[in-house]
Amino acid sequence: MRAATVARPVGPADSCVVVVFCDRVEIPWLRWLRRGFRHCFVVLDAGVGWLAVEALSTGTCLTLFPPQPVGNLLAGYRRAGHRALAVACRPRLRARLPWSPFTCVELAKRLVGCRTPSVVTPYQFYRYLSKNRKKCLIFDF
Repeated sequence: MRAATVARPVGPADSCVVVVFCDRVEIPWLRWLRRGFRHCFVVLDAGVGWLAVEALSTGTCLTLFPPQPVGNLLAGYRRAGHRALAVACRPRLRARLPWSPFTCVELAKRLVGCRTPSVVTPYQFYRYLSKNRKKCLIFDF
């Protein structure tokens, strides 16, 4: 008998998440990506604090930060030299997503609810979020 697995979002539907774009590169051949947009990750409101979910070449990294206002979180990442956007996470759809390689961008897209297959680099994801401000509900703090 096969056990059914149910994926549940960490935060409530339509919750605010922070998408962070940075210059971090662990793999030399990724240096061809645009400077400042070589890596991205998502920070989710986990109820007990903020949970950073980051896809790395060595595995997936989860980091829990203490509860704080989203504006403080954004300011901290910006002080560190990263670009950070607060985005409303769309509810999960039941339809299957198309196959694609597991990258930092793909993980971030799935956590935010972006279903655009043409977005494959961190800079393309940043431009997608910036251009679709109303659709993605980007918050300015």
